[in-house]
Amino acid sequence: MDSDFKLVRWSEGGFQENAWDTIVKDSDNGTLLHMRSFLSYHGDRFAEQIEDFGVLRRGKLIGVLRLGVENRDQTRIARAPIGSSFGGPVTRHRLELHDTEMLCGALRELVEREGWDRMHIRFAPDCYSKNSDETLEYSLIRNGFQPVDWEVSTVIKLEHDQDAQWRRIKARYRNVISKSGKDWKVMNDVSVEEFYPILLEDKERHDNAKPTHTLAELKLLKERFPEQIKMDVGVHEDGSRAGICYFELTPTIAMTFYLSQEDEAVGKNGVRVLLWDGLKRYVDGRFEYLDLGTSTIGLEIQNIGVSRFKETFGAVSYLRRAFEFSADAKG
Repeated sequence: MDSDFKLVRWSEGGFQENAWDTIVKDSDNGTLLHMRSFLSYHGDRFAEQIEDFGVLRRGKLIGVLRLGVENRDQTRIARAPIGSSFGGPVTRHRLELHDTEMLCGALRELVEREGWDRMHIRFAPDCYSKNSDETLEYSLIRNGFQPVDWEVSTVIKLEHDQDAQWRRIKARYRNVISKSGKDWKVMNDVSVEEFYPILLEDKERHDNAKPTHTLAELKLLKERFPEQIKMDVGVHEDGSRAGICYFELTPTIAMTFYLSQEDEAVGKNGVRVLLWDGLKRYVDGRFEYLDLGTSTIGLEIQNIGVSRFKETFGAVSYLRRAFEFSADAKG
């Protein structure tokens, strides 16, 4: 049976230049991290790997998909995301079972057509979809995609009432925030230049790890998305500083990208004070969730202390699931 769905190379589809981001903005499951105007901050870093596709249903553009194709040990693997936290097909509307079956068939056909050995896709947690629905997951498994990996993303459900949100924090830490808050001055939406040195010092303390974004990249993103990327800094009465960066990924979900503090701020609860201040901002707005990011890499728990810190704010776990299709397993 001919499929209603086809995947067409973006460069060959005759699509309008802004159609990609328009679909993501209007979609059921798209985020800031799926937008070309966001992902282009990488410049030419992934230029040789990126393959962009339009998702067509009966000839009409209804979705987009970015893949990165890499050669590893003589194996060609198409991956989503590339240069981001999660990826996969983004569609204008929720897909019903017939549609998800056709889409998964189109993904398999793409693997065969392009001569890839595997396709690996990591999806955003379910809370990022306007309509929580696991139909696509069912169709992926039914069509030979195997669940291969999971990451835990720790997410706070927002109550739209500060008192109710406050009560979700464990009692012991409500007291800590109340007492420590008197020692901190919070500044909202500061410049990247003010925030970034705090981040670097924090990373140096943690095995000298590099931030996901360079200073230049974060400045570029802030310039492009001034209302969706915010950095807050807290200054302790002794002058030490802490900082948090927020990315507003959808109209209802924000994510903390960096929780950081200077060496002299350790033990003074600045990050707790800042996070409560950020929570109040999002509770009073249109937002439904605050995603505190992952605490795992696959089935490896990076730092159980970080998970415990997030959970003291009433956060619960959502999964970023990854599925893989192997060309030699089709049938």
